[in-house]
Amino acid sequence: AVQVDVPDEYVGSVIDGLSQRKGEMQNMVSKGNGQTRLEF
Repeated sequence: AVQVDVPDEYVGSVIDGLSQRKGEMQNMVSKGNGQTRLEF
């Protein structure tokens, strides 16, 4: 599993990039400070 904290404006790009590499997103949580935690 991988956890990535990403600024909100880059969430889509990071999801696309990891999905192209066969990553399966397990969870996405907004941290409320302009960042989102993605779990793959």
